[in-house]
Amino acid sequence: MSVFTSKESEYQDSSARYELPRILYDMLEDAFNQDNTNIVSWMPHGRAFKVHNRNDFETKIMPRYFTEKYDSFRYLLEQWGFCRLSRRGSKDRGAYYHRLFVRGRRHLSSNLSKKEAVESMPEFMPAEDEPDLYQLAIEDP
Repeated sequence: MSVFTSKESEYQDSSARYELPRILYDMLEDAFNQDNTNIVSWMPHGRAFKVHNRNDFETKIMPRYFTEKYDSFRYLLEQWGFCRLSRRGSKDRGAYYHRLFVRGRRHLSSNLSKKEAVESMPEFMPAEDEPDLYQLAIEDP
C-alpha cells in the first residue's frame, strides 16, 4: 500500500525539472494547510518562501513532492531563476525569491517554462539590489 495520497503520488510521477512552479506552489499551500509552516512556508508578504528546518524538510516534506536530494533541490531552484536572498539583517535572509512566484497569484507562474522563468529574473542579484519585499507587498498587494 502506498504511503502517498493520490495527490502526492501525482508529484512522484511529475518531474520538477519541468513543473517546478506548480509543485512548489502546491507544496507551500499544503504546508500551510497541514500546519507544517515551522518546516517550510511562504514569507509573510507572500513573495518568497523559506525552509526553516532543513532536516524535517528533507525527511517529511521533500519525499512527498520531489525525488531530488536537498542540494539538487536548491540547484533546481537556481535553474528556474529563483534567487536566495542574502541581505544582512533582512527578515528574508535565506528565503527564495522569484518575481513571478507570488502567493495568491498562481497564474503568474503556473504555465511558466524554465526558459521564461530564467529570462524574467536577473542572472545575479547582489544583496544590495535585493527588493524590499515587504514594501513591494504594500505598493502592489
